[in-house]
Amino acid sequence: MNLFLTNPPDTFERGLAAFCDLHQITLCTKGTPFTVHISSEQRLTLIKDEAGVHCTLPSHHLLYRALTVLKAHQSEQSFAISEPVHLKTLAAMFDGSQASSLMTVSSVKKMLLYLAGMGYNMLLLYCEDCFELSGEPYWGNMRPRYTQADFRELDDFAFSLGIEMVPCVQTLAHLTDAIKRPPYAKMADTASVLMVGDERVYTLIDKIVTEISACFRSRRIHIGMDEAWDLGLGNYMKKNGYTPSGELVKRHLLRVMDIVREKGLSPMMWADMFFRARSKSAAYRDPDVCFEEQDREMIPQDMHIVYWDYYQLERAGYEHMLQKALFLTKNTIFAGCARNVRTFGSHNQKTFATTAAAMNACKHLGIREVIATVWGDDHRESSNFAVLMGLCCFAEHAFGDSTTTEVIRTRTKETTGIDPEVFDHIDALDCFPDYNGDNIENISLTRAIIWQDPLLGLFDNELGRFDFATHYRHVAQALEADANALPHFATLLRFYACVARTCAEKAGLGIALTDAYAANDREALKTLCEVTLPQLTKTVAALHEAHRKYFFEEYKPIGFEVLDIRYGGVLARLQTTVSRLSSYLSDEIDRIEELEEPRLPFGETGKVKHTLHYLQICSASRV
Repeated sequence: MNLFLTNPPDTFERGLAAFCDLHQITLCTKGTPFTVHISSEQRLTLIKDEAGVHCTLPSHHLLYRALTVLKAHQSEQSFAISEPVHLKTLAAMFDGSQASSLMTVSSVKKMLLYLAGMGYNMLLLYCEDCFELSGEPYWGNMRPRYTQADFRELDDFAFSLGIEMVPCVQTLAHLTDAIKRPPYAKMADTASVLMVGDERVYTLIDKIVTEISACFRSRRIHIGMDEAWDLGLGNYMKKNGYTPSGELVKRHLLRVMDIVREKGLSPMMWADMFFRARSKSAAYRDPDVCFEEQDREMIPQDMHIVYWDYYQLERAGYEHMLQKALFLTKNTIFAGCARNVRTFGSHNQKTFATTAAAMNACKHLGIREVIATVWGDDHRESSNFAVLMGLCCFAEHAFGDSTTTEVIRTRTKETTGIDPEVFDHIDALDCFPDYNGDNIENISLTRAIIWQDPLLGLFDNELGRFDFATHYRHVAQALEADANALPHFATLLRFYACVARTCAEKAGLGIALTDAYAANDREALKTLCEVTLPQLTKTVAALHEAHRKYFFEEYKPIGFEVLDIRYGGVLARLQTTVSRLSSYLSDEIDRIEELEEPRLPFGETGKVKHTLHYLQICSASRV
């Protein structure tokens, strides 16, 4: 597509060049004239006639979305397209800290180009201790971290795409990895929470806020302060006695607000601690929580709260809780989730269902700022790019009144160049129709299958006797074909194909071992020992190598040691399984006690539990 942009913003020159290169758009004076008009009307309008293309936008950043819409209709001689702009801010947030996988600068730039084409205008990189802090050698030491130069380079690139980069830190809890180290352990309340009232804490926070905000043009900052589960119950209580958590949040917030105001910053904060303080069960999404006028006084007028909710399937549930947040302050932001957390794949069906309900609630209540979060709790195994269709889902609801799944799938292709079926194949890693349907429960079959022990399979009962092997072989073939068709994503898609091949071989291993042992079928045990297990060992080793290759393309190198340890554990246990079978078959031992343990249900649903942590999977013992 050849275009002549008659009046592009000067600040977009760098971003436009990269964006047009990605989308195969040629900018030249002989191209179709394309003129942008900025209007106060909250609509994106494209009109093409014999004179060229006329684009009316409420904000310049939507030029990039307009270009992807135009390209999809480039073969038409004339058209008029108009869509509502429901949000002032559509943000994406990527977790690199809990994930131990920090996108490289080039990966973030690549992601920014996709986000711009969807219509996003804000990006937050969630950092706990994963950034450089002068005079603090232990801060982020031996953790993946961004330098100040990284942040500045990304801010410049994002600015050229009309995207505001907002620093996103923690100033109370979620600091487990920092608190492990000597300087910060001394100012800790608990293993993850800083000590409210300790002056050393506020000196540290001042340095964090000062240095990270200096890297960005934005005058906004996310100060975190969520999930301080045991606030005031550790060293604080030993020193000061019991104080309600709500009171401690109030005191701490006042001190943090003094710091951010001094820097001329406008903060946002996760909302859950306000809800927990008023819940009789200290729950966050407690539908019976009731706020009073005095609770509003806890919220500074110059601060936004971020009500996050990633789980509900009905609009009414979101509206009920969002109304409570809006009672506290009209400065309420909603955060939903594009899901690929605690899985080797992605969970787009759950993303579609929760996002439709949540975004319809936001539009009905007039909430005009939304964040699509991409979390990486318990160390990410999948890729951030696996959620591009989920991110597109948020965008299409932001620019539509009755968004359908088909619209999302079509726009995914238009904004990424990737067929939606590719994302279906990644979803299929955790979605086996005979077992969990479309996986609206976001069960992670891949995690359970790959990380569980071959001799002591905690999920053998739940996995049962389903024919996972046939399913995963088909998925592997599909993903291999996708890799051949998409060379710029080939490394990633071949990794996913390796995931499928490993699951095909390993899913039924535990049952096969226990069946053969219980029946004293020595021939079957011999085949497992001499054929099945050696082949699986090679397959897991190939997966490990494929994972390493994709990881080092997408993320900073520090962090992969976590995955090395996990793969090393699987490979070592496969070796031990061969050793135990060999000893039994040669009569060196007369029993294999591990295979005599009853395969009890792990949970109560009869299926693999959702949101499984690695340490729940690999052993019944503490690791």
